[in-house]
Amino acid sequence: MITKEDLSEFEYLTIQMEKLVPYLLFIEKELGTDILIKLLKKLNQENFSKAKANKIDSDDFLDGYKSLKKFCSKNHLKCSSFHQDDKHMEFNITECPFTELMKKLNAQHIGHLLLCATDYVRAAEHGWMLTRTKTCMEGNVICDFKYKKSFDEEI
Repeated sequence: MITKEDLSEFEYLTIQMEKLVPYLLFIEKELGTDILIKLLKKLNQENFSKAKANKIDSDDFLDGYKSLKKFCSKNHLKCSSFHQDDKHMEFNITECPFTELMKKLNAQHIGHLLLCATDYVRAAEHGWMLTRTKTCMEGNVICDFKYKKSFDEEI
């Protein structure tokens, strides 16, 4: 039997999104896009606040960088422009299979709220601040990730 540990995050999220998205699209049809987006944003903000309040005590920022590189490789994300120092790391995603997944499910318009927003939560869990101005999911040619070791701002 296959377990979650046997799957890449992309494979795991594909299974989740194939089940979840039809329900969300039904809710969107019944209640409207604005309400669905408002609810997803509220949920993301609550998850971010919880993560920030319960962050993992870890000073190993550079291991986080190595983990991000491994994550990109394992999940078929094409990355470029890696840069790091002891307080910052930056990179761009130039090809994102998560975007292709959400296109296939006719849900790219909410993909940034279902998938991309979790990057902010993960960063907060580790006491990092993520700044991003572009995502492939929202139609840009790159996702630009800029992490710093601590944060003072909300998403």
